[in-house]
Amino acid sequence: TPPVRALILFAHGSLLCGSGEALDAHAERLRALGLADRVAVGYLNYTEPSFAATVDALAAEGVTEVRVLPYFLAPGYFVTHALPECLDAARAKHPEIAFTVAEPMGGDPRWIDAVLEAAAAARGPQAW
Repeated sequence: TPPVRALILFAHGSLLCGSGEALDAHAERLRALGLADRVAVGYLNYTEPSFAATVDALAAEGVTEVRVLPYFLAPGYFVTHALPECLDAARAKHPEIAFTVAEPMGGDPRWIDAVLEAAAAARGPQAW
């Protein structure tokens, strides 16, 4: 049988209400592109679903390959320590899934284009 591939956008999570809306929108855009059979979001802390719950749900759907996309600007603590711990637990629970990890988003040189675009569209706090 062909592999069932998934992308997980991995982020820290936040106590702020609605903080996951942007990441959910990114996940929806990736789904629309059809780059993987499944696209999901998984959080380290505070926000649901947790990374572990996301992996469990994907495993229940028969996913066999997961690429984790760290939604971080740099490979700091959460990417270099917390994510590997999450992956170790996921691999132990779901040995049928092959996991790979992409570089944090901020490492992509195209990121500067998005930063410049955001800077050009800057508005005052009244617009927030």
